[in-house]
Amino acid sequence: MQSEAMVLIDGKAGEHIDALDRGFLYGHTVFETIGVIDGRPRFLNRHLQRLAKGAQALGIPYREDEILSDVHTLCES
Repeated sequence: MQSEAMVLIDGKAGEHIDALDRGFLYGHTVFETIGVIDGRPRFLNRHLQRLAKGAQALGIPYREDEILSDVHTLCES
């Protein structure tokens, strides 16, 4: 049985991205793919370090508390 994927957009469950979103318009974004086993993200600290470094390089605000909240929300779903 396949479960439905949960998608967070700016920390909220959603299905649509604002057409004026800078990441959508210009590809102005940083992302990591994080493996999760038994609801636990693998190597989370390494992922967070890379996200912070990439965000700084592009001048994107980095809010680790929000990212951690999203990671935990997604791991619980």
